[in-house]
Amino acid sequence: MTQESRQNKNNHLKHSVMVLCCLCFFVLPKISLSSELPSSLQVILVSKILSYEAKLSSKESISIYVLASPTIYQAFHKLKVKGYSEIKISNLEIGSNLPNSTFDLVYIADEAQIEAAVEYAIQNNALLISSNPKWVTQGVTLGLGAKEGRPKFYINLTTSTASGLQWDDKILSIAQTYR
Repeated sequence: MTQESRQNKNNHLKHSVMVLCCLCFFVLPKISLSSELPSSLQVILVSKILSYEAKLSSKESISIYVLASPTIYQAFHKLKVKGYSEIKISNLEIGSNLPNSTFDLVYIADEAQIEAAVEYAIQNNALLISSNPKWVTQGVTLGLGAKEGRPKFYINLTTSTASGLQWDDKILSIAQTYR
C-alpha cells in the first residue's frame, strides 16, 4: 500500500467517523424528541386525559375500539386486566375496519380511514384518538405526540363539539387546539 493510498484511507475513515458523530449528536436526538410516544405511555396518558372530558369522565366504564394498532390494543388490554388507571374498560376490541357498534373511544392508526373515522366519531359521539398529531388537522379529535422529549396534546375543537365532547379548561390550556 502506497503512502498516498494510506492517506486516502485515513481521510475516508476520519470523514466516516465525523459523519457518525454528527449523526449521533445532532440528528438522532431530534428524531427521538419528535417520535411517537411508546404505546404504554400513550394509553396511560389517554386514561388521564379522559378525566378532563365531561361525558366520558362521568361514565362508570368505557368501551374502546382500536383500529389497526396491535401494540396499542395490547397496552389497553394490560391496563384493563391490571386495572392501573382510574377508568374501567368494559369492552375492548381491535379490527382493521371501523366497528358496526358504538364505542366511546376509537384509537386510529390507519391514515386511509381518517375521514370515515371522523364521521363515525361524530355519529356515535365518540372520542377519536391518534398518535399522529398531524391527523388532528384532518379531524381526529385528540392527537398524542412528543415535543422536545415531552408529551404534547393536540385537540380538534370542531370534531370535539360535533361529537358532543366538552373538554375541561385545564386540558385546553396545555393542549394545542385546532378548529
